[in-house]
Amino acid sequence: MIDNNEGVSKIEENKDLDQPERVYPKFEPAKKNYFRYVLIGVMIFSLALGGSYIGVLWALNNHLIDDGTTVLYQAADKVIDKLGNDSALGELSIQEIAAFTADSVVEIKTEQAAYSYFMQEYVTSGSGSGVILTQDGFIITCYHVIANATKIIVYLNNGVEYDATLIGQDADNDIAILKINDANLTPVILGDSQKMVVGDTVVAVGNPLGELGGTVTSGILSALDREITIDGTKMNLLQTNAAVNPGNSGGALFNAYGELIGIINAKSSGNSIEGLGFAIPIATIKDKIEQIIEQGYVTGKRALGITIVDVNDDRLATQYEVEEYGIY
Repeated sequence: MIDNNEGVSKIEENKDLDQPERVYPKFEPAKKNYFRYVLIGVMIFSLALGGSYIGVLWALNNHLIDDGTTVLYQAADKVIDKLGNDSALGELSIQEIAAFTADSVVEIKTEQAAYSYFMQEYVTSGSGSGVILTQDGFIITCYHVIANATKIIVYLNNGVEYDATLIGQDADNDIAILKINDANLTPVILGDSQKMVVGDTVVAVGNPLGELGGTVTSGILSALDREITIDGTKMNLLQTNAAVNPGNSGGALFNAYGELIGIINAKSSGNSIEGLGFAIPIATIKDKIEQIIEQGYVTGKRALGITIVDVNDDRLATQYEVEEYGIY
């Protein structure tokens, strides 16, 4: 017969043995370390996001991202001495400038509704030039090229044509910004007209006579700050002896590095006048270009909000349906 008390005694004897008591770790809820893990995760995410943002800015600044965004391409700073000599890069030849800029200058055709003396409607046409500013389709031209136009057509160097939308204009500086639907254009590089000196080589590219798109002429910069009155508005313009003609308005004036330094907008002509062309300095309109692209207008200007018409003949009286001549 088995004595149960004997088994109990053995168990009690074993308890008296000199052995360390096993200690089981206490269960610690994970939530005590939760805040630390979250904080570490936020820090890692912030570092990654910040690095990505800085990388994107650097890439955009260096024009490495080809995503069709609106970017004005600014020329890199170069060391230029007082005579206009570049110590880092040599000047381009006329042939190189022509090839480098050919796809950045466009032809512009306009249509405008007009009325005969007997109120018969007809369409008049005009022409000019334009310069591609961004890869995604913003184009600059002269305001007087597209003023009152009911239709604007842009022709690229390869012959492809687009209907253009007028984004905004600044009549005081004779500029207008158009937009076409193409995200793969070749924009110009904006130069610094303030670094030009008299005698520098310049190249004009445009559409003279409205029929000779892509025409290239060369010359020098004849004056830097010539005050000219155009349609009652005083403007300070670059003067050049490069040949320009009607139709060149809105076209490009490039420096010896193929950078845009001016927008052709005027030519003095006459039986005894030769070699007097004028261009709007890019330095005076760059901020206005950006404002029109971003907002559709130039900020800081006041407008009365009315249009004045001088009705001084029967045709205008009939057109505006008024019975008496006068200012309306």
